[in-house]
Amino acid sequence: MNVYRVDVLICGTAYIKASSKEVAQLILDGHRVTEAHEHVSEHRLDDPKLPEFSLSPAMTLYGRFSAESEIEEAA
Repeated sequence: MNVYRVDVLICGTAYIKASSKEVAQLILDGHRVTEAHEHVSEHRLDDPKLPEFSLSPAMTLYGRFSAESEIEEAA
């Protein structure tokens, strides 16, 4: 049996601990996420262990899987 894949748009939330909105923007500007799993945190927002920059493990999938979706063989 073959395996096929289809691209989906995934949206999530980033959390930034900072003393102000301006400082949060500077921290955000310094991050280029290439490996998202390194930043996913399950710490609560009030947990002192929450990193300075983290991604929520909850994500939302957008899009419609239909005849218009481009399906490719996953090889």
